[in-house]
Amino acid sequence: MDGGRIFLWVVMLVPLAALAVEPATYAGMPQAVDGDELVFYYAEHPVPIRVRIAGIWAPGLEARCRRSARVGAEQTVACGRRARQALAGYVAGRFVACRQVALAGPEQAFGVCRRVRSFRRDAPKGEDLGSWLVGEGWAKAWPRDGGNRRYLDLELGARRGRKGLWRWVFPDPWADGG
Repeated sequence: MDGGRIFLWVVMLVPLAALAVEPATYAGMPQAVDGDELVFYYAEHPVPIRVRIAGIWAPGLEARCRRSARVGAEQTVACGRRARQALAGYVAGRFVACRQVALAGPEQAFGVCRRVRSFRRDAPKGEDLGSWLVGEGWAKAWPRDGGNRRYLDLELGARRGRKGLWRWVFPDPWADGG
């Protein structure tokens, strides 16, 4: 085998070996799809990669929340859009790295995502997006997805402070079987 073919085999196999050892990491400057999902666009990958933030739940983009729990209180607010705006503002112009924890389907993963200053291995871990979203009241802890105790504590604080979604009555994520 000549040197060119050996080099080609090494170039092809090294990325495969890395995937086998470490879970996938998606990094870049993503866009918010909704209040708990990001999309990464890569020039070398024709299909965008969607990453749902693991351990949390936010209402879907079209979700509407009631301003009051009273029966007949029909005033609503576009809380799904507001949750997305909060996430979009938090990640705008920032680097984000998401470590895949599970696959949700082709081109979609669940991940633990952090806002980071650098992608170097020795860089500080950065700010956890799930913690920020739950702590600011834009998402709920999702105990069925690993039950991060810190998320549950942050949710309680946001609920008590009537932050984000907790200002309104929002759709119950478990009402449809979860």
